[in-house]
Amino acid sequence: MTQYDFGAIDPTGTSGVELAQLLGLFRDALHSGHTGVSRPAYAADGMIWINAAGDVREFYLFDGTEDHLLVTVDTATGSVEFPAVLAKADNLSDLDDAAAARTNLGLDNHVVGPASAVNNRIALFNGTTGKLIKDGGKVLPSGAIVGTTDTQTLTNKSLNNPKINLNANGTGDIYYRKANGTLERLPAGTDDQILTLASGVPAWTDVAAGFPDPDYTATVNLAIGAITFSHGLSRVKHIRLALVCTTAELGYSIGDRIYIGPGDTRSTSYGAIVYDSGEGTAVSVVAGTSGYQVYYKGSTSATVIADNDANWDMSIEIWGDA
Repeated sequence: MTQYDFGAIDPTGTSGVELAQLLGLFRDALHSGHTGVSRPAYAADGMIWINAAGDVREFYLFDGTEDHLLVTVDTATGSVEFPAVLAKADNLSDLDDAAAARTNLGLDNHVVGPASAVNNRIALFNGTTGKLIKDGGKVLPSGAIVGTTDTQTLTNKSLNNPKINLNANGTGDIYYRKANGTLERLPAGTDDQILTLASGVPAWTDVAAGFPDPDYTATVNLAIGAITFSHGLSRVKHIRLALVCTTAELGYSIGDRIYIGPGDTRSTSYGAIVYDSGEGTAVSVVAGTSGYQVYYKGSTSATVIADNDANWDMSIEIWGDA
């Protein structure tokens, strides 16, 4: 340990040998960092000196009035500490509390990002270390945005080209609301299937299953007067009539069907009149007074087919109870 100051040198009363001795002592003090058990008496503002009272060396900065501890070095363990920084955390135990450590260290719960970041941009974090790595380049949307709670409500938000991803999505899939309010995906059906309800849930069904086959069908030539169909059913629920083209005309091909409705009265109507023949198990069909009005295929022009036109047959389908 060496502390020394040669004071003011008298050039007229100091020999060369004495000067060399003075400089040698000061050199030792300078090289040792002014090490001692207390601050040197000759310390001036800005001097750094070392307290070597124990195994732990304490490095102080003297400001002309008091000493400030800068760093400590334990010569036995080699441990180095910076008390000025640790003092920000009050004590070592605070460093185990992340929130307290950030506050005591003056970080105020903020993450310091790159100086080139643009205001209101979203930060990108490294997925492995969690450290901020760069400006994300994306700006936060204006107004109220979706939060972080489990349930969110979008109000007055426009969704441009939204995409729903539930399981394996496919072209033609349909999404419907379940009883609990969530969406369920119904995969697309096959060609010509129809959408039905099964216990309140949408389902694709083959046409035959969705609209059952009629219980009675018949096709006969058009004829003057009543055409009687003995269906043999105990009760009729639904009847569907159609004219069937047998010779191409009016833009229709052979086999084309034109479904017709019943007329209002025998005296004024186009179409057909359907009535019970009196037997209970048969119905009769009579053409309206003006015959059957048929529109040219693909046109708004109409013509009338007489009730005995040889180019058309009458087809009937009946649904009912056996």
